[in-house]
Amino acid sequence: MEFDPQLNTLLLEADFWYLVGIGLVIIEVIIGLEFFVLAFGIGAILTGATIDLSLLPSWLVYWERTILVFSVLSLATLLVLKKLIPKGRAKKDINDY
Repeated sequence: MEFDPQLNTLLLEADFWYLVGIGLVIIEVIIGLEFFVLAFGIGAILTGATIDLSLLPSWLVYWERTILVFSVLSLATLLVLKKLIPKGRAKKDINDY
């Protein structure tokens, strides 16, 4: 199974990850899924920054590794957000007797 070379170069571009990250953050603001999509948006932005700043220049030459970095950063961000932001506690409803 061949992978499209244009898609390969797209996944290795920092600008692509910035746009995906901003798009996911906007979706989180509009829909509000308890910071789930926000974590992946931040992970995409951090992946773009990792590529842009060349933090792993010799390692991030294949698209599979870029997806791996995105996954690890997104899941780490999700765990941090779940720890930092408390769950919404529902106030006592006036209809509860």
